[in-house]
Amino acid sequence: MPEWMVSIVVLVFSVVFHEAAHAWMAYRKGDATAYLAGRLTLNPLAHLDPVGSVLLPLIGAFTGAPVIGWARPVPVNPRMLRRPAQDYAWVSFAGPGSNILLAVAFAVGFGTARALLPGGMLRTSLVLLFSHGVVINMLLAGFNLLPVPPLDGSWIFGHLFPRTIGRLVNAMRPYSMVVLIVLVASGALRWVLIPSLIAASALLRLAGGM
Repeated sequence: MPEWMVSIVVLVFSVVFHEAAHAWMAYRKGDATAYLAGRLTLNPLAHLDPVGSVLLPLIGAFTGAPVIGWARPVPVNPRMLRRPAQDYAWVSFAGPGSNILLAVAFAVGFGTARALLPGGMLRTSLVLLFSHGVVINMLLAGFNLLPVPPLDGSWIFGHLFPRTIGRLVNAMRPYSMVVLIVLVASGALRWVLIPSLIAASALLRLAGGM
């Protein structure tokens, strides 16, 4: 399988897992909206967005830009949550948190494949798959934790710091898509995501020493 296709497959799985995690946390906190809408599932057809899950990743794969994307947002009704403000922050964190967990799981797979499998096509393919899994999931986590609406970080940090980041987020909300487009088009997103790449590299080095 070509490397760009491996990236797409890993990305699709990861964004689907991300959205299912939102749905699961909302359900745990008392809101069954996503569950009733059929979004508490790992079925890609329930989550994928034509632009964010297909077009943008393909552009990234062929241009060398970070391979990131998104799926259709999970519907959440804050009024159904037991503690709306606090629980909504937990629902928001469930997405990037799930990507961090996936990155760790892929890192374990990476280290295990390198340590236990003999050289050959299977070992090479699995090492490639798992390494892409680590990098893509750390990029997704970092991207979604940015305090820019409508990304998860805007709700998380807006709740944690309502008088500073919360006010900034609310002021930015009407122009959020413009901010995201400028981040991507200017190339600034590459620099913003450097900590995610450093974290992914550290995970791979750690797993490689297993």
